[in-house]
Amino acid sequence: MTAETLHTERLQGMPNPALMRLGNGREFEMQDYEKAAQQFAIEITAAKLDVQCVFVPFSQSRNKAEKSPSLNWLCTVTRDGRPIAGLDSVEYMQGIGHAPSHKFAPKFSDGRLDKATQREAESIESETGKIAKHRGVMGGLAYASIKAIDAPKADDVLQSLFRDADAIDYPEFEQWADDCGFDSDSRTGEAIYRQCLKIALALRASVGEKAFVSLRALAGEM
Repeated sequence: MTAETLHTERLQGMPNPALMRLGNGREFEMQDYEKAAQQFAIEITAAKLDVQCVFVPFSQSRNKAEKSPSLNWLCTVTRDGRPIAGLDSVEYMQGIGHAPSHKFAPKFSDGRLDKATQREAESIESETGKIAKHRGVMGGLAYASIKAIDAPKADDVLQSLFRDADAIDYPEFEQWADDCGFDSDSRTGEAIYRQCLKIALALRASVGEKAFVSLRALAGEM
């Protein structure tokens, strides 16, 4: 895990590279990933876990200093409908690849991508949480519609949190920092470590040791 992946969806929902075989004519091996995802969904349902997300404008998010915009959310993890202590205000970021205007980019009448309008639309979506529209096929200004962008799925948020929970395996920050690519003197890194540890302890206290171990293992395969 790195700072960039903390509470962050993998770009475009791609699985862990360790579960894929790439290049030289070889195909992705998705079977294990799909089985893990299905079992993860079953187990979070059995544990009565859910997530509610509220959109956070990019300019007000922790990522506002980044060059590229992103979709940001403040999430509350619940068990049996009740917020879990320590998980009632979790920051979660989706890369701009999840923005509707990135997936369904505006084009000119000749089929060329209208990059300027796309960038404007992505900026609008990351700031308003509304799906951006654009005026006509000849390009033009984008504007926010009244339709909200879909919030992240509970499965995706929880997968990220259970991956972050790996911090519980490290009794000391220095060990975690070494494995995760942080300087052992980094205050930012230590703050992330402590946040991950807090998440791990809250999840374990909520679902119990057995479910915690199983969900962590499944999340690690995804």
